[in-house]
Amino acid sequence: MTNPTWIEASPFRKIDRRSTDRGRPIWVQRWAPSPGPACHGLSRGTRAHLSDISRTSLPERITRPSPSQARSPDVLTQPTLYAVEMELGRFGIWTSALDRQPAEVARSAARRIEELGFGALWVGESFRREAFANSSLLLAATERLVVATGIASIWARDAQAMRAGQLTLAEAYPERFLLGLGVSHVPLVNPRGHQYDRPYSAMKAYLLAMREAQYDAPRPAAEPKTVLAALGPRMLDLAAQQADGAHPYFVPAAHTPLARARLGQGKMLCPEQAVVLERVPERARMVARRHTAAYLKLPNYRHNLLRLGFTEDQMSDGGNDQLVDAIVAWGGPEEIAARVRQHLDLGADHVAIQVISEDPFAVPVSAWEALASELGL
Repeated sequence: MTNPTWIEASPFRKIDRRSTDRGRPIWVQRWAPSPGPACHGLSRGTRAHLSDISRTSLPERITRPSPSQARSPDVLTQPTLYAVEMELGRFGIWTSALDRQPAEVARSAARRIEELGFGALWVGESFRREAFANSSLLLAATERLVVATGIASIWARDAQAMRAGQLTLAEAYPERFLLGLGVSHVPLVNPRGHQYDRPYSAMKAYLLAMREAQYDAPRPAAEPKTVLAALGPRMLDLAAQQADGAHPYFVPAAHTPLARARLGQGKMLCPEQAVVLERVPERARMVARRHTAAYLKLPNYRHNLLRLGFTEDQMSDGGNDQLVDAIVAWGGPEEIAARVRQHLDLGADHVAIQVISEDPFAVPVSAWEALASELGL
């Protein structure tokens, strides 16, 4: 078991955090005169999460304060131990539909995703809501849901700002924010005034700059996790060596075992899977092809599909049926659930499910509900 992380509840007392191993449970010791002040300053979701854990505590994991801590004049009562760790779950929702809605609608949808039992909500950036502001909005609206960026572009902010944003949200919402980083694409980078070039080298230098960034504010109890938008071998190797895992996007299931082999065991593998809830092949592929056509314009995705054995001819006109079917799962909830679970069988830890609707501005709540039921959430 890892060393406990000690956090005093009072905002007027010094906070002493002991080190923990990356990716292992975080043990939080809170000292307070009563259960009320013990949760002072915590988010509503964290209070509920800690309350749930305290009702189902595991005695064999409880540790005791040292004698010197027990004699401290600041200690008013016996402490209560809470275990806090990221609960990403096996299934999450990836969506850009919330960015097309007013903030209150987005918050309500996030709460519904949480109620349905999905472990995470993945949000992108592009030219829509800013990644950290959007994540804060969604975290504040939910209780336990992990909010993950899929992805925050390294060209949208410098490494200092990225690191500050990550640490700010990770401290405010313990183990509920997952930073997904990516190099993005030429059409999204150059309009910002940057010159897209050498993505692997750019990411490697950026990760180093993040590690060395100064941050003069309260830090989270444990090092927050980072995953990379990794498709090819070099970026997957970088994700294994300098991050906590990978978030591949626009990939067939055949990519998942290759990614696992490059990452090795112990690293997070969270692929995105696009889905269309439609049983009629012609209608399903019409909606799916609108999705694939947009992404096949981007060289990074085309190059990855060529590595996987697809041809240029198969990628023309939005993709032939074989390519579309490989990228987008379609059918009823049972067929889609089988495709999603396939990623888990092939080595994924978590699958981010992106529902593609005929109306891209609609929030696909009914589809989320059907999938949650079929997946047994």
